[in-house]
Amino acid sequence: MNRPVDYHAENGIATVTLNRPEKLNAMNADLMRGAIAALEGAAADESIRVVVLTGAGRGFCAGGDLGAKNTLGTGGTDSRIGVLQDLQRSSKLLREMPKVTIAAINGPCAGGGFSWAAAADLRYAAASAKFTTAYLNAGLSGDFGGTWTLPRIVGSARARELYLLSEKFSAEEAERFGFVSKASFRTTTRSARPSDGARLPESRWRSGPTASASRWPMASCASCLTRTVVERG
Repeated sequence: MNRPVDYHAENGIATVTLNRPEKLNAMNADLMRGAIAALEGAAADESIRVVVLTGAGRGFCAGGDLGAKNTLGTGGTDSRIGVLQDLQRSSKLLREMPKVTIAAINGPCAGGGFSWAAAADLRYAAASAKFTTAYLNAGLSGDFGGTWTLPRIVGSARARELYLLSEKFSAEEAERFGFVSKASFRTTTRSARPSDGARLPESRWRSGPTASASRWPMASCASCLTRTVVERG
């Protein structure tokens, strides 16, 4: 059985690959906890300077796996809120760890996956990538810190539009919005590691200062959470 998250470290660069390609790397409990373990490991490893988050197959992350059972456990509302708050540490790690974090978005990027991308320092998208906040169709308000990070990337008005309308948009539009830095890197067949096209800039930080000097505290992900999210989820 494949691991839900693959981790590879080489030359100061850690690559965290979400590995449920048959589900477009949708988030279930195992994938989310695997992502936390990988990110915590990278954050604690002094030899790592850059962390790249990407997806296996043709997707980055399609958000929560709505078909997964008991993702937040079987307890009451307070218990499930606690589980969700714990899982949302993944976004805080991407935002606050003393490394440069890059989201290499190789395909569909939605919901919680969109929030993970927004938590990274830098975002690069393949031309085939598609984006949506997705929460409107699920009847949810947003989670994994996206409602905090997105306005700081694209501005309040654009962020409200993307959350309240939940429309799909292309990599080219994401670059125009300022959500991604580039919408042109090419991928290998195995993952979003770039091949002979435009390359990710991760090698620039293999030595020298890390991102720790530019960090600022992230608002608690709990502030983005309402009981309605859990009760409906």
